[in-house]
Amino acid sequence: MIIITKVENFKEINKQLLFLIDKIPNNPLTETNTSVLHTDWNLPLSFKREYFDYFIKIIDPYIKQIAYKLNSNTFTIDNYWFQQYGKSNCHSWHTHPKSNLTNVYFVELPNKSLGTEILNYDALDLKEGDLLTFPSYFYHRSPLNISDCRKTIISFNSNILDYRQ
Repeated sequence: MIIITKVENFKEINKQLLFLIDKIPNNPLTETNTSVLHTDWNLPLSFKREYFDYFIKIIDPYIKQIAYKLNSNTFTIDNYWFQQYGKSNCHSWHTHPKSNLTNVYFVELPNKSLGTEILNYDALDLKEGDLLTFPSYFYHRSPLNISDCRKTIISFNSNILDYRQ
């Protein structure tokens, strides 16, 4: 199941998220077949992430809606990070082990061809302000950014802990 949730007032929200993300020291990530302009993925868990404190308050009602669609009362987040992609950046095919769901919120998506791709699925119609949710075992990637525009996402892993009767 792939769920795309539209977040209301995303332009105002995204402006504040970018302001808070800009507070994180420059931290690129380069691995085999993956290059990211800026991320907090590899920063210590104790590092203060104001953007996520703000983000979780905004996204909480949407998470509850997703949990309801999945017949659950309890939807927990066990990890989160942001990533920014500049020209020639990408994130190769990967999964997110040890979690039920992967979630990607699009803060900046200058071109829908830069949206997350899921292996063996048609291209998704993704836009800024969308929250994409899918099973964590699905192979997915961020395609090569051939534009001069930046792409920014906030991603988080989550788990469903119960079944709603």
